[in-house]
Amino acid sequence: EELELERDVEALDAFFDNYSKPELRIPSPADVDVLGTVKQVEKALTRMSGEKYVGVDYESYPLRPYAKDSRLSTAAFATTSEAIAFPLRHINAPWNRRERSILVDMVAEFFAESGVQFIAHNLQMELEWSIHEFGEEALEAVWHDSMSMAYVLDPRKGTLNLNFQSLATLGYPVKSMSPQLNMRQMHVEPLDQVLPYNGLDAIACLDVFLELDSRLEDPGTRAAYGRQVRTTIAYVQILREGIPVKAEVVK
Repeated sequence: EELELERDVEALDAFFDNYSKPELRIPSPADVDVLGTVKQVEKALTRMSGEKYVGVDYESYPLRPYAKDSRLSTAAFATTSEAIAFPLRHINAPWNRRERSILVDMVAEFFAESGVQFIAHNLQMELEWSIHEFGEEALEAVWHDSMSMAYVLDPRKGTLNLNFQSLATLGYPVKSMSPQLNMRQMHVEPLDQVLPYNGLDAIACLDVFLELDSRLEDPGTRAAYGRQVRTTIAYVQILREGIPVKAEVVK
C-alpha cells in the first residue's frame, strides 16, 4: 500500500508539472457593447457571421412567448472576442415600427445564413423565442445547449442553472456581476442595466459551452448530448405546432 501511495503521489506531481491553467475570461458589464442604432446592430452581426460559435441569450416577459402580452425585451450575442446587447420590445426601446422590423429581419438572416453555430443555456427557451420573434429561419441554424451538456456530464439537481455552471466551470457567478434585477419584470427594468446583464449571460453561455465541450471525451457521452439537443428541438416544434386530437375522444 505504501508503494502504491508513492506511485500515486509521483503521478500527481507529474500531472501538476505538466498542467497549464486554462485562460478563462472573467467579464464585466463594461465588456458588453450596448447598441442603440440599427446600423450598429447590422455591423456587429456582420462581424459575428465569421465566427464558429456565438452565444445567445434573451430577456423576455414572461418566460415563454405564448401569452397575449408576451414580448422579447432584449437580445444578446457573444463571441470569444466581443459581446453585444440591444433592445427589441423593451418599453424603452428606441425603435419605431420600421426599425424594429429591420432588426427582426437582420437577426432572422443571421440565424439562417451566417453558418454560425449558436449556443444557448436552456435551449428550449431561446429556441421558442427565436422562432416566435424571428420566424422559422431560426430552425435553419445549428444549435447547442450548454445546459444539456452540463446535464450529461453531471445531472445532479440544482447544478444546471447558468449561475452555478459559470461558477463551477469558469470561476465566477455570472449573476453576481450585475445589479439585482426583477427577473419577472425585465421589460420594465432600467434598460441601461438590463442590456449589460443580458450580454454577460450570453458570454457565460458561450464560455461554459466551450469549457464543457472540451470535457466530452467519451463518445457515448457526446452522443447522449446530441440526443438531448435533438430532442429539445423536436419538442419545441411540437409545442408550436400542437398535436392533432379528436375532439370527440379528448374531452
